[in-house]
Amino acid sequence: MGVSGSSEYLGDLACSSETVFRHIDYVATCVGIDHVALGLDVVFAPETLSSWARGRPDEWPMVKNPQWPGFRYARPEQITPLVELMLQAGYSEPDTRKVLGENWLRVCAATWRAS
Repeated sequence: MGVSGSSEYLGDLACSSETVFRHIDYVATCVGIDHVALGLDVVFAPETLSSWARGRPDEWPMVKNPQWPGFRYARPEQITPLVELMLQAGYSEPDTRKVLGENWLRVCAATWRAS
């Protein structure tokens, strides 16, 4: 499961590294470290996506709220602080590498080999 970096999924407008870590930790606790990875869905122009979504209120109901701030995203530069949080919380380096991409590589290799 890829943990999204979108404010809509994180419930945190700042998309802080701490919030991304809490989501990773929760998923790892529920399903195991071999089944969680970063899936940040980074959008470098979130205002463009937010504008697009505002034109589709039937698909994106939150845009009906005039106070909706638009999409926000965790950024790639947050990966280093995220790694530090994982290591401080007791995740091993091998498990941290799994979350950073090795789990994706394993799943992709197994899927592409099977097809």
